[in-house]
Amino acid sequence: MEYRHLWVNGDLVLSGYIFTDDVVRRGLEGGLGFSSGQVRAALSGETADLTVRLNSMGGNAMEGEAIRALLAAYPGRVTVAIEGAAVSAASLLMLGADEITITAASAVMIHEPRTGVAGTAADLQARGASLEQLLNTVADLYAKRMALPRDEVLALLDRETWYYGQEAVGSGLVDRVVGETIAEDRDASMSAFRSSYTSARSRYDEIVSLMASSGAPSTAVMAASSAPAANGGQSQMDPADEVQTPATPGITMAGPATPPTNPAPAPTALAAQPADPAQVERQRVSNIMRAGQPLVSAGHMTGVQMQAYIDNGTPELHAVHEMLSFAQGAQQPVQPVRPAQPGRSTPAATITRDQVDTRMEGMIQALMGNYENEGAEFRGLRIRSLAMELGGNGYNTNETIRAGMMSTEMRGGALGVSDLSYITQSVMNRTLLTEYERLAADWMLVTGAPLRASDFREMHAVRFGGDFQLKPVAANGELQMGELTDEAEGLKVERRGRALALTFEMIVNDDLGALQRVTREFAQAARIMENSMVWSLFRNTGTKLKSDNTALFHADHGNLAAAAAGISVASVGAGYTALGKMRAFGSKDGDDFIAVQPTLLLGAPARHTEIMQFTADTQPTNDGEVNPYKTLRGRSVANLSADAGGSDDAWYLIDEDLPPIECAHLDGYENPVIETIDGINPRVIQMNAEHIFGAAAIEYRGSYKNPGA
Repeated sequence: MEYRHLWVNGDLVLSGYIFTDDVVRRGLEGGLGFSSGQVRAALSGETADLTVRLNSMGGNAMEGEAIRALLAAYPGRVTVAIEGAAVSAASLLMLGADEITITAASAVMIHEPRTGVAGTAADLQARGASLEQLLNTVADLYAKRMALPRDEVLALLDRETWYYGQEAVGSGLVDRVVGETIAEDRDASMSAFRSSYTSARSRYDEIVSLMASSGAPSTAVMAASSAPAANGGQSQMDPADEVQTPATPGITMAGPATPPTNPAPAPTALAAQPADPAQVERQRVSNIMRAGQPLVSAGHMTGVQMQAYIDNGTPELHAVHEMLSFAQGAQQPVQPVRPAQPGRSTPAATITRDQVDTRMEGMIQALMGNYENEGAEFRGLRIRSLAMELGGNGYNTNETIRAGMMSTEMRGGALGVSDLSYITQSVMNRTLLTEYERLAADWMLVTGAPLRASDFREMHAVRFGGDFQLKPVAANGELQMGELTDEAEGLKVERRGRALALTFEMIVNDDLGALQRVTREFAQAARIMENSMVWSLFRNTGTKLKSDNTALFHADHGNLAAAAAGISVASVGAGYTALGKMRAFGSKDGDDFIAVQPTLLLGAPARHTEIMQFTADTQPTNDGEVNPYKTLRGRSVANLSADAGGSDDAWYLIDEDLPPIECAHLDGYENPVIETIDGINPRVIQMNAEHIFGAAAIEYRGSYKNPGA
């Protein structure tokens, strides 16, 4: 029985649903969970202290009890670390530990067990008695852990009770919270969690129903047959007599019932709320990213590989299972499996995964021209020699290159990408990041640091303000009530990209420079995309704020010069005066000025000399020639010119503490990326180059425009 995937970096990882051994043996669980048999095999011969990392929506109650018993009997100290969820039967499983920990936003849910049965009245009565016996047994286990009377625990089970983070500690089910506290909107968090639970639960029901329809013995009978029946201890339920098993055969922990009345926020009955497909999809993406990010950080996989699970619609539990298996595989020996072929050498030695990682890293470093550390062994490596190295260094050069383009030995065929694709993709992404960071980001002059968007929906940059002026306190100590108002601007990121190809001809011609040229050009294209999006918003007279439908620079905003003028002490002074009159948003008092202080003087390249002269640190010969605005930093920006759709005459004053434009990257995609397309092709390596970015005009109070003359 397969169980190696349960071990990750020395910890036992139990992720997904709790199935019976029969379901697992038949392969019907689809990689979406685990069974007591797998856990028993994984723990066989182990005696050292054990950490169990648990994230499960529950499943078969008897299997959960079997795993609880295994953990309770384990010779070493057992710590169960809840990282996501210990729901239903999983909350029973965890009780076998010596210590239980939970992360701040993880959940524990307890409720009554349930089963399904078809048959005679006697069958139903026998099954009901068995189920009641199980309920009382489970209640006793929870009661002992929570130090509560059984009746109180039965009430908690009856109404289905959820505990999050510190609440789980307060209930007695968990010993302590670990990790940083996460400040979240509880209601939104619980709603998303329950939606994910509904979707995943449906998948579990489908899997177990498939087993029932395939002719396997009824898990409902198997689970309940241990209880004495009316005919002298034998179950009166014969699998052959059962007409149809309900959607969730087997004794499982009960589905959602009525909302709880305990201090935790009350979840709505899941049966009455079908999961919103859009919400479920967002939760799937979020869960995959949360599970994959530690593996990316540890170097076991790339962000692009993680994105492939998202783009391909892979179910979250299946994706997590594969990612963890892939990470665990990074520590296992790898045996070359290439068959011997005439005219081609075949390595015979066993290569450990650590050696493979070191070798691949050396190849990547060498292709980037870095011959220190791992790259020293591969000094002078070229794209052609890399393909031949991967292909076996045969006598027929072209055939060896083709073999190298298809080879998957080093990475075991992970994600359907060849070794050559993975190495070249890594080289291009690292080069891309270096080039991207090297190129200037002029748009930051008017945006500040980018935000992080969680998805592609419109996000809102909300500004709060109001009448905050301190008022006299009345004789009785009463304070006057202030008024709070807000306004929001819309911002959403968008995904742009191009397809790339590394062809067989390029490799045969040893065109290593193509990798560097392509990545350099794409890095520049990403910066051009960002500049275009930001500066077009800034310079265009048609750009309006969503909150008041008024142009960013407008007389109504008080930040557009009434008369066009060149850059001079008088015209710049007029700009200072206008910005100095800006009041706090929502203010109702004439004294609520926000003291805007411009720090930048911007214009098109046609005004570059004028801007530099005006801001240069010069010494006047008399007081009448003093320029009081020498503290301004001067910059000329090509995107503001008439050639770009702007004006060669206009100039601007900017307070960098109140940037007029806000921008954002998609969380986890702060840089452009290159992704290898699945598929192993001896003629071409297909890649996609993408960048995700967005911008919106949000604030007028810190910017001033003069059309110029």
